[in-house]
Amino acid sequence: MKKYIYKILLLTCLGFLIQSTNLSFAQQTTGLGAFAGGGSFKGNFPSEGCFTSSVFFDFAAPFMGGLTSRLSFVYATGTNVLLAKTNNTYNPFIRGFSLKELITKNISNNFYFEGGLGPLVLNDRSFTSINVWDAGFAFSALAGIDFSNGNTPGVSAGFGTEYGLTFTKTSVQYFAVYLQAKYSF
Repeated sequence: MKKYIYKILLLTCLGFLIQSTNLSFAQQTTGLGAFAGGGSFKGNFPSEGCFTSSVFFDFAAPFMGGLTSRLSFVYATGTNVLLAKTNNTYNPFIRGFSLKELITKNISNNFYFEGGLGPLVLNDRSFTSINVWDAGFAFSALAGIDFSNGNTPGVSAGFGTEYGLTFTKTSVQYFAVYLQAKYSF
């Protein structure tokens, strides 16, 4: 029952994103960026604190009607990697890819909000015996500053959050809070 509720919620959000395209004032730019931060991930195990990072490529797909597409690689690993004298010989991690559609709302020439939703595939490597790929969705939200005053090329930075949720096999998921930098060209 819980999986059906998640699917209905995701389809509703996707429908809202598609319908609100004409009202979005989206910036259609091509760019490269990265984020780094902290958060947690879990699957068939209790939630564990982690470091998260991602690299991404933004592009404007002509058939998406004003939305910016973001292809990204995400990586999260447990915080135990920093502990020098730990008995763990294996540090759990997850990695994956997402393709989100982004809506950007300009607040002023320099400030903007960004929200995204899209499909996600995650490789669950939480234990040495687990190596499975799960499918799901990723959601993100960000408040940012555009240092180029809306001109391209330019640099932007922001503070954001992302949640990735999968529905198959081990149902791995992650939550990240991060700082992001992006160069638009």
